[in-house]
Amino acid sequence: MTAPVLEVVDLRVDYKLRGSSRALRAVDGVSFHVGPGETFGLIGESGSGKSTVARAVMRLAPIATGTVTVDGSPFHHLRGRALRAARRKVQMVFQDPHESLDPRMTVRQSVSEPLVATGAGTRAEIAARADALLSQVELDLDHGTRHPHALSGGQKQRVNIARALALDPPLLICDEAVSALDLSVQAGILNLLLRLQRELGLAYLFISHDLAVVAHVADRVGVMYLGQLVEVGATAAVVGRPRHPYTEALLAAEPQPVPPSMRRERTLQLRGDIPSPLDPPSGCRFRTRCAYAQDRCAAEVPPLREVEPGSWTACHFAEQLQLAGGAGH
Repeated sequence: MTAPVLEVVDLRVDYKLRGSSRALRAVDGVSFHVGPGETFGLIGESGSGKSTVARAVMRLAPIATGTVTVDGSPFHHLRGRALRAARRKVQMVFQDPHESLDPRMTVRQSVSEPLVATGAGTRAEIAARADALLSQVELDLDHGTRHPHALSGGQKQRVNIARALALDPPLLICDEAVSALDLSVQAGILNLLLRLQRELGLAYLFISHDLAVVAHVADRVGVMYLGQLVEVGATAAVVGRPRHPYTEALLAAEPQPVPPSMRRERTLQLRGDIPSPLDPPSGCRFRTRCAYAQDRCAAEVPPLREVEPGSWTACHFAEQLQLAGGAGH
């Protein structure tokens, strides 16, 4: 078996509360891997912990326990110069394309910045590499002389992708990388990411609240709820035949791009808001909003278990429930 580009094992992230001895556990025991050239999608509502996972992998969030291995090297315990060197192997494309760019820098300066910081060649070599990266993300060379305010949202995100590719990382983390863009622009960015993956063999950790976007790009999907993974499997299997009630509820909540007269009746809806991670429900954390919850769900924590080859779920009744898949994915 080929070694994964990213392996996360039993990851926990705690945030200490000011003026209190308590800590908020934003991520609680998450494990997954991303293989070479693979896209692993993380989905869930706001507050589910998916972006915190990405920040922990990048060492931008505090890791309480667990391990993170990038391209075969332990990443979770590094500090200082060793961490800066290891970060070349994993780069991040953030949600807001404008806030990710320095307004005082031209596009070419922004793309060149990581190359300059790591001493990756002479001034002429760095300039040539920056121009090649702009071309690779389908921007004209004259874009290199512009400042961010002169670019559209999609063009700014292409610049961010070019900058992330500057050091040839095997792994990119895309944290809601298209959610701030118009739908037509989203499609162009997603197609760009897919082309770059084919050409460069990149692995992606792709994070989104939009299941339709993840279904378009991901090979496998992990569904997060309140800091934990509740379902993991091949994208087609998770979307076509979900094994956890929360996944079914997310699929039912997806917009239906058809006239009202052709829409399916929504018989399943998420009830209430996601609970506070400071005081999660006992047993199954989703039970307070689950239409299928029983007494056992409050008494026992369901383990994430393999219910069929390649499909994992944290539901006591996964074999008994006949859950509805998504339409149009």
